[in-house]
Amino acid sequence: MNRDQIEGGWKRFCGDWLERWSDLMDDESGAIEARDLQLAGNIQMRQGCSEENLARTLREFMDRNRRWEGGASPQHARHSPELP
Repeated sequence: MNRDQIEGGWKRFCGDWLERWSDLMDDESGAIEARDLQLAGNIQMRQGCSEENLARTLREFMDRNRRWEGGASPQHARHSPELP
């Protein structure tokens, strides 16, 4: 286990704590930020990457999936068959 993985675990822990606090305070924006922090921690823990690589990976992921609204992504929607 390297330092980046330990930092990822810490981020995941802090994100979990902040999400619980935000739920208690009924703060939706705080809960969203906490989930982002948890995601960053999970990625950093699993990949063992630096914070710069993690930020780039998350930014690329969010750019690719920003228009996704619970259904098929726009890329996949083009290829799905039309329903009558």
